[in-house]
Amino acid sequence: MPQTNRDAYAIRHARLGVAFFVEKKDEMGKTCCVIGHRKIADNEVMRRLIRTEVIAMIETKEVNTFIFGSKSRFDNLCYKIVTDLKKTHYPFLCRIAYITKGQFVVTEEERERFENVLNKITDKDMGLTAFDRIEYHDILDKSGKASYIERNRLMIDASDYCLFYYDESYRPPHGGRSGTALAYAYATKKQKTVINLFK
Repeated sequence: MPQTNRDAYAIRHARLGVAFFVEKKDEMGKTCCVIGHRKIADNEVMRRLIRTEVIAMIETKEVNTFIFGSKSRFDNLCYKIVTDLKKTHYPFLCRIAYITKGQFVVTEEERERFENVLNKITDKDMGLTAFDRIEYHDILDKSGKASYIERNRLMIDASDYCLFYYDESYRPPHGGRSGTALAYAYATKKQKTVINLFK
């Protein structure tokens, strides 16, 4: 797609709230997906705990790829820490976004260009979250409201390790089981190596 058409496509879909994505193929080493509750304590203790675990995964478990999905506070904290470590100590780290319909994210190499375009049409400083690779799977189109559950399962299937923040006592306001609880049960069933930072 020509560059100008590509910009117009991204803007149109951003306005409509529809995901625009780019797929890049590169080799993956060991991977870790990140899944947790929407609301968690965002403090220095939690940040230190996440940072320590992420470094241990890189140094001792040979993890070089981290997969992110939701917009939960836990995901955001992990993303910021992985990004900081990529900039300061581990430039080889790969951050992958698994997106559902309605999410708008860009690759790192496209961040500045898209920020400039969006800044012009919104008159705001639009800081975008950028990834090294973006994945979208057609099966999510057919999942409806359960798309985030399917997305989490795809993330888990693609991972060697699963970094969770899962509180067994948490119950969502609408009742039933939370998406994090369902993902945790799935990862356990699939016999993935699960690290739960809540414990």
